[in-house]
Amino acid sequence: MSPSGPVPSRGAVVVDVWATWCGPCRTMDPILTRVSAEFAGRVDLVRLEVGDDTDLVSGLGVMGVPTLISFRDGGEVGRVTGGVGEEAIRAMFRAAAVGGGPTPPSANTTDMALRGLVALVLLVAGLSLGPSWPLVGVGVALGLWMVLNLVQTVRLNPTGPGGSPSRPEAPDGVP
Repeated sequence: MSPSGPVPSRGAVVVDVWATWCGPCRTMDPILTRVSAEFAGRVDLVRLEVGDDTDLVSGLGVMGVPTLISFRDGGEVGRVTGGVGEEAIRAMFRAAAVGGGPTPPSANTTDMALRGLVALVLLVAGLSLGPSWPLVGVGVALGLWMVLNLVQTVRLNPTGPGGSPSRPEAPDGVP
């Protein structure tokens, strides 16, 4: 079977790559069923167990489970790996339905401020305690992570929380 086996060249499909031993996969299962029912007739859900067709899973570029991949007219329009909640799952179905990628999550201001504060405390503590290079390294890494997350959020979601000009608005009848 080709890597695009479960993906028709026309229409909307969300591929759920899962495993029987995967806890997050089992947690997401009832949510996927519910959201799939909401999009019935507009988006098809294809469930692919990793052990059933390893060549297909590899061809789709799946590196971990659970993985959801949204396709529109044969082209990938969204992908998420790892356990996600109902809103992220709904965003994947919406992406397949309208052809745009899911809106990226926005940076939580409080989270970003706390990361920055912890990074600063670790840097100051690391430099004032001797210096303690492991503390300095963790502080620098945390600070860089905060900055990279902020840059990525601003670049991917320039309109701020709740919208992205790269994602078209859903047509009537699409949640």
